[in-house]
Amino acid sequence: MRKLLSAATAIAVLMSFTGCINKESTPNPTNSTSNHTDILSPSEKKEPVVLTYAVATKPSKEEQAVIDKFNETDNGYMVEVKDYSVFFDSKNSEWWQISEENQKNFNISIVQDISQGEVDIIRDKYLGGSPNTMDIFANKGFLLDLYQFMNEDNEINQTTLNSHILQLHETDGSLYMLPTFYMVDTLIGETRYVGEKENWSVDDMISYWEKMPEGSKIDGRREKDYVYMTILRGSLNYYVDYKKGTSSFNSPQFRKTLEFCNTFDTPLNYYNEQAPYAINFVRETVFTDFTAFHNTLYYFKNEPVTFVGYPSEDNSGSYIDSIGNRFAVCASVSDEKKQGAWEFLKMFAMEEYQTDFCMQTEDLLIDGTKMKAYYGDNGFPINLDVYNTIAENTINGKYVNELTGEDYEEDDLGLLTHEELNRLTTYINSVPSIKTNIDNDLSEIIKEEILSYFNNEKSIDETISNIQNKAELMVSEKQ
Repeated sequence: MRKLLSAATAIAVLMSFTGCINKESTPNPTNSTSNHTDILSPSEKKEPVVLTYAVATKPSKEEQAVIDKFNETDNGYMVEVKDYSVFFDSKNSEWWQISEENQKNFNISIVQDISQGEVDIIRDKYLGGSPNTMDIFANKGFLLDLYQFMNEDNEINQTTLNSHILQLHETDGSLYMLPTFYMVDTLIGETRYVGEKENWSVDDMISYWEKMPEGSKIDGRREKDYVYMTILRGSLNYYVDYKKGTSSFNSPQFRKTLEFCNTFDTPLNYYNEQAPYAINFVRETVFTDFTAFHNTLYYFKNEPVTFVGYPSEDNSGSYIDSIGNRFAVCASVSDEKKQGAWEFLKMFAMEEYQTDFCMQTEDLLIDGTKMKAYYGDNGFPINLDVYNTIAENTINGKYVNELTGEDYEEDDLGLLTHEELNRLTTYINSVPSIKTNIDNDLSEIIKEEILSYFNNEKSIDETISNIQNKAELMVSEKQ
């Protein structure tokens, strides 16, 4: 296990997040337990060991159900929620905006609490504005290797979960975070236009584009900025390595892709409607669930399609996106808490939560009849049994039938087929990378520099130099 950093060192590690602030002005997060805490604390029983779970908004009903169920099991542990929402400008449970000052204060507080053993379990959804905080925590020794628990667990392990997805989340062979759900982010095009090769290179993309009929578009557009947003923006993380603190925007691949974007039409100062009947070269696609995958294929009206991915030189242009659904146990957790922390964390990978979260439901009254509506665009479950069950239910039309009370076959979109499921599963298990995203501030800098280049305000050399220098500085500060 990596050596845990002291509180002072931990704060310094994330000084790039936090900056210098007055600690006296930092608000204090609040602690609360589930409504069922009285069940586990009768006088004749030993007081449970308290596990602290950090949140920044009100947990979803599915997440709260896990907390309540764990606290009802009388297993010697009790989950207590530590609420950091005081740092956020949120008035609801799902979305919030955070000011720069509050972000700094939050980062100071969470790092201090983790380092001092005051937080035991974290989820990346609650770690503020930076999408890479969990990765930085892992790299700096803030988190425990979860394989030590999986190797001794008969329910949640590398056999019962998708081992490929787990491997993508490893750091030097260790698993510091448990992904519970994931989506697939890629570019897709008709095979007759883009060829059969999945995960193509920049040269592949340019070669096929040069053969396209005149007037063809990329995701319905021909403006430089829209082409950039389709083929390059989604893969900016390819040029940033937060683990090593380096960036590679000065690579030949980035230059070549940027020059390709610059061959299109001048950016517009107003919104221009997409051309619905133009021949599309590629389109950006995120597979959020089984139905979304089927509907994407249906969009092409039975034309063969290829998942080409974002252009890259190492064929890693498609991504598994688990951001927001990754859980971890802090390395500062005491020995008496370790197993309990794992027992709580693993519930998010077990059948009940995986099913409830993946296919969220709402009871509706339709024409006097009570129906169950399913909302299934929350990602694919990491649990293999749940993955297979929901896939079969989707094929059989279970989720739509209960909502409409009709035979789904009447709908023109049809149902997921076994052939499509096999292709999806094979593709998921071949996607070579996870999506890490880059910080919003760096993304905005890149966008501004690129737009200046598109508007002939800067040369390609100046643009790349500016992006590389700023990115190198900002990424290195995360170390």
